[in-house]
Amino acid sequence: MRKQSLKFFITLVIICLLGAYPAYRIYLVWHLNLHLEQFMARQIIAIQEKNHDDKWFASRNLVKPTKYFVYRSEAYYIHSNWFIKDDIDRGYQSYWISQTNNQRKVSSKEWIRELSKYGGGTLSWTYQIRPVSGSVVCIMVTALPPQNWTGPMHSLTGVSRWSLDTSEDSWQLTPYYDGPCEFRDTELLRTLLLYVQ
Repeated sequence: MRKQSLKFFITLVIICLLGAYPAYRIYLVWHLNLHLEQFMARQIIAIQEKNHDDKWFASRNLVKPTKYFVYRSEAYYIHSNWFIKDDIDRGYQSYWISQTNNQRKVSSKEWIRELSKYGGGTLSWTYQIRPVSGSVVCIMVTALPPQNWTGPMHSLTGVSRWSLDTSEDSWQLTPYYDGPCEFRDTELLRTLLLYVQ
């Protein structure tokens, strides 16, 4: 009886240990994912302020927002080094409203409601994240035209590429010149999106 109890206890400990490690890794992924998104919500302020001043908005007859609207859109499934996205509604989307000292993750409905207060006359931002190597990621940032935009698309949109080393204590975006942002196998967990849905 005692041997059976001991075997059962050892088996239970092994199962708990085997389950604890994946759970811890998933937690790290979730935390990194949230940290990346909050970081990008702050960075959009600097990117917009640097490239789009009052004169830029006025020349395009756009309302300069007092809030910054940004969302992350990614494929949900990762398989054998490729993003698979057959159904756009099943992709991963995360919406943020950002101000100088406040970044909030919000629902898509709240994001759209707040953006609509500008009457379809201001821009929003979208980005995607691709692991590059080790702890380095490439981030593609795009300014989206307002709903009522009638001008040429090239004067408003365009993709900027940035790199970020997530292992650094202080994160900083730097221009990415190493070609397109493509997903690659790295030490950075391939499950970056898989467990945060």
